[in-house]
Amino acid sequence: MDSLHIINGEISVLQSSIHSLNVQAEQKREELERLERVFRNLERCQNELQQHEQLCLSPELTPNSWHGQLAADFQNLRKSLLQMSYQALTNNQLEDSLSKIAAKIESLKQTIINLEASISTSNSRLYGLYADRRRELMS
Repeated sequence: MDSLHIINGEISVLQSSIHSLNVQAEQKREELERLERVFRNLERCQNELQQHEQLCLSPELTPNSWHGQLAADFQNLRKSLLQMSYQALTNNQLEDSLSKIAAKIESLKQTIINLEASISTSNSRLYGLYADRRRELMS
C-alpha cells in the first residue's frame, strides 16, 4: 500500500506540472499571436511610409511660389535633413524593430515547441504511472 500512496503522490505532482505547462504554453501562444499581429501591422506601416516618402518634400517650391537663396536653402534643408530622417525611420529604425520582433517570434516558437515536448514527456510518464497504479491495485 505504501507504493500505491507514492504512485498517487507522483501522479498528483505530475498532473499539476502538466497543467502548469499547458497554461504556460497557452500564454506563449497568445503572446506569439500578438507579436505576429504587431509584426504584420508594422510591416504594413513601413510599406506605407516608403510609398509616401516623397510627401515629406511637399509642397514643391516653384519659382512662382518662392524663389531666391532662402527658398534654395529651405529646399536643400528639406532634402538633406527631412528626407534623410524620413529614410532613416523607414529603412533603419523600423527595419531594426521588425528584426527584433522577428527574433522574439522565433524564440517564442521554440519555447512553445519545448513546452509541448515537456507536456508530451510528462503525459507519457503519467500514463506509465497510471499503469503502475493499476498493477499495484491488481496485486
